Amino acid sequence: MKLVRNTLLCFLVAVSLLQAKDFMGLPIEDPVMLQTRPLPTWIMGGGGFLSYYLNSVDGGLMASVDRRFMTHHSLGVSSHLFFGGDLWDVGLDYRFYFLGSLMSGHDDFLRLSFSGMYLNKNDESFFSPMPSLGYGRDILFFENSNLVGRVEIRGAYLLGEPVEKKGAFVGRVGRFIVYLDFSILFF
Repeated sequence: MKLVRNTLLCFLVAVSLLQAKDFMGLPIEDPVMLQTRPLPTWIMGGGGFLSYYLNSVDGGLMASVDRRFMTHHSLGVSSHLFFGGDLWDVGLDYRFYFLGSLMSGHDDFLRLSFSGMYLNKNDESFFSPMPSLGYGRDILFFENSNLVGRVEIRGAYLLGEPVEKKGAFVGRVGRFIVYLDFSILFF
């Protein structure tokens, strides 16, 4: 019985070491050799989005351009055009990539952005500042393609004029918007 237990223990240790990338601080596999393609520096594209505000779902089109630097960081510009109202936003985005490697399949990121929301209410135009925070994932569809899919969820809060929806008798106003973005990006 002791021999079976020791053999099983040695087998489990050997199997767990097969997944190791280093041993006692020394690399077993060179990480540069594992990643054959470099990370893209410019990523641009567009897609669609769903937004939830004032107890209703709205959608629209989006476009973005990102410049990636220092492996874990990117700066970009994005814009959203709403279908259901006179709303439009444009802003600056910062992404911190913290999990995965894009050239190995996927890359998870946190997004911090500051944008402005253009509102058209009662024949008046407003431009409200809007900070937002979100989480997303870039997915490399094919190993040798220059095509990336991006899925992202984030919350945004309007600091200036709130959004408004007219009801049958009473209009509703709100400041919090939840976005769910789906986009196809090229590099």
